[in-house]
Amino acid sequence: MREELSQKLHSLQERKRLMCSRSTKIREVELKRKIINDVLEIVPKSSAAAACLREIEFEINKQDITVRPWKKRKLMKSIDSTNKTINQILHPLSVPVY
Repeated sequence: MREELSQKLHSLQERKRLMCSRSTKIREVELKRKIINDVLEIVPKSSAAAACLREIEFEINKQDITVRPWKKRKLMKSIDSTNKTINQILHPLSVPVY
């Protein structure tokens, strides 16, 4: 009986540690996202720096999906729009000059 209780206690402690670890990762991802968004507001949208920041944002979104799988649908939309923006910056449509 004592051994079972000891094992349960150990199991609960391990769960608590994992939950704290996930919370820390979530806070870290949110902080990274906030920093990137703040910098993106300052940097000109068509600059190379903005393209690099969007790539970093893409990676942060992938990390967020790993940590919070329940947000996958919302983040996938964000990833798709980020990819479109990166492609538009890297490969702009050629406009004929008259």
